[in-house]
Amino acid sequence: MYLLFCAVRNDEKKIVDLQLEHRNQRTSETISNSSNIPNDSLGFENERTSGKVDKSVLAFRQRDRLERSNRLFQQAKFYLAVFYATWVFVTINRLIQLISGGSSFAMMLLHSFFGPSQGFFNFLVYRHGSIA
Repeated sequence: MYLLFCAVRNDEKKIVDLQLEHRNQRTSETISNSSNIPNDSLGFENERTSGKVDKSVLAFRQRDRLERSNRLFQQAKFYLAVFYATWVFVTINRLIQLISGGSSFAMMLLHSFFGPSQGFFNFLVYRHGSIA
């Protein structure tokens, strides 16, 4: 699970870097194609002629992407918790049956409730942490 999170995060960072590179190329092409665009009335160059992309906007976008990655990681942890919560009773019950040959009523009840309800709990996690 952690390796998957790291892979997604690295991919997101690469995508941000590629977007920056593409934006800088597009901006430099715009500058070379439109060198006759006048500067701002106050004497400052506008964004199209300066060749620089606002770093705060890019930092905000990258932070937003990393926050999405963190939300995805949190949702994955909930799925993992649901998996362990539903299968722990099933596994314990089967181990007790294997070792002693019988099973207690309480373990059978927990096994019967949590085993089939994994789909419902997954649905709750899906609805709770839906990634936009």
